[in-house]
Amino acid sequence: MTLPVEFDASRRAKEQLLRLGLIANREHAGVSRVLSAAAMTYVAAMVSSVMTLLHLFLIARAAIAIDAGAMNSSWVAAALGKLKRKEPPD
Repeated sequence: MTLPVEFDASRRAKEQLLRLGLIANREHAGVSRVLSAAAMTYVAAMVSSVMTLLHLFLIARAAIAIDAGAMNSSWVAAALGKLKRKEPPD
């Protein structure tokens, strides 16, 4: 939701700066680039947040897989122990 608002704010700021005469026509291209770069910082922040979320998801997924692997191997070890002792399965 922040991205459209920021891009719209940059667009409106450019228009208003020209309309109020705060910048000359020859400065419009430079002002446009600066305001666009400012808006792009929000894009960079969004990409960074998505990548952080993906990183945390992958860490959690790996932790679950490790836990599942540990449970499976302890279950296998317990089952093999019962077989060696010739106990009936649960």
